[in-house]
Amino acid sequence: MRKLLLMFCVLVTTVFYAQENSLEYKLIDSLKAKKELLYSGAKSWISNAFNSSKAIIDMEDKESGRIIGKAYLNPSKQHRCMMYDEISNVSFKFVIDVKENKYRIVLSDFYHTGKYANAGNLDPMIPPNGFGNGCGKKNAQRVYDEIKSDVKNQSELILRDFKNTINKSIKNDDF
Repeated sequence: MRKLLLMFCVLVTTVFYAQENSLEYKLIDSLKAKKELLYSGAKSWISNAFNSSKAIIDMEDKESGRIIGKAYLNPSKQHRCMMYDEISNVSFKFVIDVKENKYRIVLSDFYHTGKYANAGNLDPMIPPNGFGNGCGKKNAQRVYDEIKSDVKNQSELILRDFKNTINKSIKNDDF
């Protein structure tokens, strides 16, 4: 009986402390370029990608080579859920770090708000209770998966665009 009780306690403790993997997209690359050039390329990318760098940058430190900001993904499509189309807005945080000859960009903290359903934090594998009310559990899961897939695709495009912009800024520096 004691062994059974001990195993139950260990199992319950494990379940309560289990953490979900966080949704995060990351690009790390190395280039033969000075830190200042990589930093200015990152600022240029922010300005071009989001139409204004001032509105979305939360913190920037040129000395440490770090830029932190928040932005929104543009919904690429509407997600059909029974009788209505769910229009999604997804906010996210980005962190850009540059050092001599290398850089890193991390996209994280994806948060969904919608016209009819709010998924909130997109880390969990299943939609939160109440997501897609009136949509049915199966359709709610499908819409949630579509939103996460859309976030993945757009994040990969953002990372590719960032890399291309940095590479161009380095090539164009030698005019």
